[in-house]
Amino acid sequence: MVSRALRNTPLVLGGVIVVFVVLMAVLAPLAAPMDPNYQELEDRLSGLGTPGHVLGTDQYGRDLLSRLIYGARVSLTAGVFAVLLGATAGLVLGLLAGYFGGWVDLVVGRVFDVLLSFPTILLALAIVAALGPSMTNLIIAIAITTTPNFGRVARSAILSVRSREYILASESFGSSDTYAMVRHVVPNVMPAVIVTTSLGIGGAIQAEATLSFLGLGVSPPTATWGNIINDGRAYLDVAPWISTIGGLAIVIAVVGFSLVGDGLRDLLDPRLRR
Repeated sequence: MVSRALRNTPLVLGGVIVVFVVLMAVLAPLAAPMDPNYQELEDRLSGLGTPGHVLGTDQYGRDLLSRLIYGARVSLTAGVFAVLLGATAGLVLGLLAGYFGGWVDLVVGRVFDVLLSFPTILLALAIVAALGPSMTNLIIAIAITTTPNFGRVARSAILSVRSREYILASESFGSSDTYAMVRHVVPNVMPAVIVTTSLGIGGAIQAEATLSFLGLGVSPPTATWGNIINDGRAYLDVAPWISTIGGLAIVIAVVGFSLVGDGLRDLLDPRLRR
């Protein structure tokens, strides 16, 4: 498994990017050259390569490199926790719907259909607007929008193994439904859920940045990648690097998680190992 993983170029490249972003977020107090909210008005809108400000400053003279590093904390926290929450809820609902079928499958399926009928960002926007802008509400909103995707993946995976011989044999020996799901069904579903989780974190980071850009994310002056893009929106003609730096950070993180997802899919799917 390890040797195959090391030969998997997308997985290795994506893993390097993800590890770099995670370390940047975890070690932000050590990696950031200064306080991300410290203002030097005499140095406002300084360009790239300015002494003391490698990536320049924003309209308040705040160091963009420091804000970029601390912004990774918010974006990763929102993305990871939202996807984990959505994956857990989707896995449970998908397990129930796929394993028991009948009216359970009907009710869960209709709930998923209702959630999927709304555009993802629009639904998250409505939820955050109703609950109020905060990190907790942001995570809840993104988790709700990701739950149907995980639920459908889990349900389809369960249906593919539900009628196999070892499941029927386990039930014939008197195993409970809970034991059969935990012992036999879940291990067969987890590879698909893991891949979907890796891909979903990138989408969650994008959703967090979008909501922060619209003013419905974490309240300023807390640094987020979406806030950085929004800060530079009014200065695109004189300081385009502000929004560009925030956008590049999002692109790099999303590409990293997408590559990891693609690599894990190739690694965990026996049909694609060759």
